[in-house]
Amino acid sequence: MRILGVLMQSNLKWNAHVDYICVKSSQRLFFLRKLKHFHVAIEDLVVVYTTYVRPIVVYAAPVWHPGLTTSQSNKIERIQRRAVRIIQGSNYTSYDESCFQLGLSSLHLRRENLTLKFANSLLTSSQYRHLLPPNRQSISGRQTRPSKNLDLLYCRTERYRNSAGHDEWYVERRGLFQTLLYEAHTAEATPSQKGILSFVKDHGSYTPSLPKEPLPTPTCLRRAHFIAEMERMPVYRASILSTTGEILCIDGIRKILKKIYGDGRDTMQYVTSVLNEWGQFLTTVVVAAESEDCYRRMARGLVARFQRTNAPAPKIIYADNNCCRESGASFLEKLFSDWVGEGMVVRLDVRHWLHRWDAVVIKQSHAKYASFMSAMAGAVLAYNRDDMMLLVQAVRKGNLALYADRTDEEMIHFLKPHQVKDYVRRVTRGVEETASVVEDIIAEFKGPAGLDIDGIHLFKSLDAVDAHWSIASKHICCMQDPPGIQLYVAMKEVVLNGVKLNKYRCRRGSNSLEGLHSHLYNAVPSKRCGILPFQVYLISFAVQWNSQMDSLRVAGGKGRQTTCIDAKQIQLLNQQAEFLFGKDHVLEPNFVAPLPYPDKYNHPEEEELLGVEYAICQSTDFSAGNYYAEKVEEEQAREVEESGPGDREESAEQSEEEESEDEGVDVSSEDSHMDSISRSHVRLTKVEQVEEQDSPALQDVLMRQSHMHLPGMEEVQDLALLLLGLADHSNQYLVSANLRQKIVTATGCLLDHDKTASSFVKKYQSRWGYTLFGRCLGADTPENRAAQKTKFAWRRYAQAAQVTEETRLLYLLIKMLKNRPPASVQSSPSKATTAIKSQYTRIADRVRGDPILSSLSIPLPNINAKSISNFIAKEEKKANYWATVVPRVKGHKRVLSDDPMPEAPTLPTTLPVPARAQVQYENLDHLAGERRGAKRRLEVKKPAVEGNRPIQPKPATYIPPRVSAAPVLLVVPAQPQAPSMMLPVPGTSCGQVSAGFRPVVPPPVLASKPIKPHRSLKPCAACHIPNCGGQRKRYQPPKAKVAGSSQKIFTYCPTTNKSTTSGFEGVVFESFDQFKKVVDDKIEKDKTS
Repeated sequence: MRILGVLMQSNLKWNAHVDYICVKSSQRLFFLRKLKHFHVAIEDLVVVYTTYVRPIVVYAAPVWHPGLTTSQSNKIERIQRRAVRIIQGSNYTSYDESCFQLGLSSLHLRRENLTLKFANSLLTSSQYRHLLPPNRQSISGRQTRPSKNLDLLYCRTERYRNSAGHDEWYVERRGLFQTLLYEAHTAEATPSQKGILSFVKDHGSYTPSLPKEPLPTPTCLRRAHFIAEMERMPVYRASILSTTGEILCIDGIRKILKKIYGDGRDTMQYVTSVLNEWGQFLTTVVVAAESEDCYRRMARGLVARFQRTNAPAPKIIYADNNCCRESGASFLEKLFSDWVGEGMVVRLDVRHWLHRWDAVVIKQSHAKYASFMSAMAGAVLAYNRDDMMLLVQAVRKGNLALYADRTDEEMIHFLKPHQVKDYVRRVTRGVEETASVVEDIIAEFKGPAGLDIDGIHLFKSLDAVDAHWSIASKHICCMQDPPGIQLYVAMKEVVLNGVKLNKYRCRRGSNSLEGLHSHLYNAVPSKRCGILPFQVYLISFAVQWNSQMDSLRVAGGKGRQTTCIDAKQIQLLNQQAEFLFGKDHVLEPNFVAPLPYPDKYNHPEEEELLGVEYAICQSTDFSAGNYYAEKVEEEQAREVEESGPGDREESAEQSEEEESEDEGVDVSSEDSHMDSISRSHVRLTKVEQVEEQDSPALQDVLMRQSHMHLPGMEEVQDLALLLLGLADHSNQYLVSANLRQKIVTATGCLLDHDKTASSFVKKYQSRWGYTLFGRCLGADTPENRAAQKTKFAWRRYAQAAQVTEETRLLYLLIKMLKNRPPASVQSSPSKATTAIKSQYTRIADRVRGDPILSSLSIPLPNINAKSISNFIAKEEKKANYWATVVPRVKGHKRVLSDDPMPEAPTLPTTLPVPARAQVQYENLDHLAGERRGAKRRLEVKKPAVEGNRPIQPKPATYIPPRVSAAPVLLVVPAQPQAPSMMLPVPGTSCGQVSAGFRPVVPPPVLASKPIKPHRSLKPCAACHIPNCGGQRKRYQPPKAKVAGSSQKIFTYCPTTNKSTTSGFEGVVFESFDQFKKVVDDKIEKDKTS
């Protein structure tokens, strides 16, 4: 994204901008080389460089200079190096000397000065002062001499790894350490400051500061995260395998399998997931093909899970295929035969049934396609009349003057799609009624109503429609709502314009699963990975998704108070909070621990698997607990081997080209049409795929009813007609006085909301409500729309319309330019678009070039060819629809049902405790607050507490102090000279003491074994400093070399260049490499002897 000439990236890196300015400045160096060829003076060449080339590489430097990496800074510096070489020619010696001779500073220093200059200007600015960090006085609240100094903010992210600031941070910290040590050492020479350092050493004998440690690479961080997630896999699996539901949906996707690389590549075909009515994972299976053998074990495990949890059998399973069969039971009915026997039914998702009609449609951009699909959706589902009329009443009260003359049927047209989706329930119309309406719709579109303005029919052929209808009619009964099952839940009560409405959540269909698939592709953080990382990322994502969806099950979205998914930690905190503060103050009141694994399964196939475990168990003896534990040990062992002394150390810096190459490979293949998200006109369930709507100005211009436009349309049209005169007279640039005066008068007649785009959007929203324009980020794809809608649903993003520069004047000008030469005489649409753009650009240039018209702020924004072609296509599509025979069918919003619907159940304030067993985790031993050494030393197991009962308070008893190995200095206050009033006089018996005080003689102190200090605290035998100040080195020869030797590890002290290993004491080595060579020679000598 380009903002004022600066290229911004979504990852906040500056690769694109650096490449852009380097390419552009390199092109301009060509002119500098040409001038040098014509023997232009050096002073003039420097002027050309500083005015023509250098501004490109320092433009807006305060914005992007602090985020440059070292390699990017060097890349920009090479531009000036090349320029200096060109200017100096044969007199060039070195870069620094040439810059000094030419009076040039380095580009890095110049950007630093520009940044500091900008920061100084912010200090005196009242509007932008908040961009700087607070000064020390505002932080500490005290007036000190350097109180105006700013505290620098240091970056602590991985992105800062290659930047020059990381080195500067280390140099500053090391300089502070060395300066304080040096000043304290030299203070010994001054009598007034003598003793400021508790110990003084000779020069060169102080312990040096720690070396700079390279930050971990992204590969290292991903690997650490991967190992940590593998260790949590047993807890994750237990959480997923404890989820149940009342309404299930099952569907598969294959797009994510493109990321598998290595052994499992091209072997897996589908990722099939089962979700409940709240969108939570019940299970996920990665299979090679969709067959009954692959899913039999999955179904058997699900049935056994519901039995173990004492949960009733699901009532409905929604699927995209295999819902019914002409004779006998269907595929899914055979898999879940136990549940079918208890009354469960299999239903086909309505969205998939409608999506199958695309096979007989010639193209989805046909002018009659939208009305056909809307009518087909209305043939299957109808809105509840009571809910619809209640919503109409609420919208009518919002603007009585506008809607006073409208009937209830006409008011339905003014309802927003999101309002109908949230506040109006739908019900199926029945088999006979649906079949009759569908036949009427097909018959209507087979005639002239199915033609567009060019005479192209909507259907590919009439025979294809009849053949498809003969198959689709068999599934009408599979889409009907089962009787007695509530498919809607009342989320909350909303008051709209004084009318109380219920906001519903629909549980019909599998649209929640389709929205999940758009997020599932991003569950794997890289473009490719092995089969094991794929499994770990898939299960981890499923647990996080279930935790987020759990909040929808409680009123107000309070199902989960935190985003923590560690069941052990939440259970421990809940138990402690309930004992200490009561049940009202627990961390997660709706938390339910996972279901414990059974001790024994009735059948081996009842042990549930997840993900690629189904494929693994076919070739090996698979056990979930042992499998992940072994993989963790293998990864950790492989990590130790790779970091061994014999291997080459991995470089801390990795180029972006290598990193992107390691991340993955783009695999391009055609997706199945069933994997994509359906169009937005099929609004069937709660989770609706939102398509980016047109801008308010475009909607107002394309509105058919002239009386429905916002006020001021005639004034905008008069100004547009006058501006058309500026497109004529191509040889003239100045505007005539007569035409200028007319334009000034017409501009003054514009209403306020037509003068700026922001005012028009506010006026449009005040009349018609907010729109979804501009809220689908990124490319306008079905996946992005589904992901954006999901964010609005459970993350509660603000739904504010994006303000653009589009106005009604802009679209009216395009509309008029299209109907006049030269655009009207062009045969090609692209040539017509180019002609319209050139004429519009000429109008805008002449307005901006006129001294009077430019001061009027006429809204003529810049526009590209794509915007012009989109507007023309939308206008022609709408004109084509009304220019032909209009189909006499009802759209889905006008289909109402008079059948009464029962009240939808409301969400509970708290979830009931399920009637199943829960895992009781062991209490965790917290080491927070203890020193690092103490965590290693005090490894004493606490006595086990019987059961899970809290420890009851006991009467206080005398606890003798523990004797430690090191002496402890106790400071005791001075004793009084006279005898105490409380203590008896020496020699007095206890009976003579007052009854108010009876001294208790402490028991004798038990001798305890002194604690042996940790080996890391033991001083080195060579330098007498623990662990050699953190620089001790160890040499571990390969196993083949030390075979048969008792000594495996050899230590080396870099401070004294000596070794503390027996047999090498007293020898001073030149370096660590020489020490290793001596050790190798000694081992070989011992072997030969």
